[in-house]
Amino acid sequence: MVQFVLGLKGTMSEAELFVLRARLQGGILNKARRGALKLTLPIGLVYTETDAVVLDPDLQVQASIREVFRSFAHTGSAFTTVRHFRQQHLLFPRRLRRGAHRGELVWAEIEHHDVLRLLHHPAYAGAYVYGRTRTTKTADGKLHIQDVPRVLST
Repeated sequence: MVQFVLGLKGTMSEAELFVLRARLQGGILNKARRGALKLTLPIGLVYTETDAVVLDPDLQVQASIREVFRSFAHTGSAFTTVRHFRQQHLLFPRRLRRGAHRGELVWAEIEHHDVLRLLHHPAYAGAYVYGRTRTTKTADGKLHIQDVPRVLST
């Protein structure tokens, strides 16, 4: 009888966790719908105290981002933009996302994926987006990231 009661309590706890998780996810979606969800910004953009998105106050960061866009506009190729940065010995900024030095700015050689991420990120065009990918965990614990079809809102 005791095992049955504990089993029932465990089942109820699992159901409560599911409901809590669903409510939290619903809250995140509601914030995203009204544009109040603070997302991690790409390099070159920062939040102000009033949560407005502005250019990074560091002029070197601004110059580096502008150089990527200028070089791409001139060449039309992300690969050639990387080559230009390397030939000119230009470094590209990165913000550390984790660890003891989280949030600090570091400079390194630019990579092809850095240019593509910069060119494809909607925040540089002033767009607010959420939910471009859906992440699920498989039974063996691996993460599976899937692109979600784009829907234009009116």
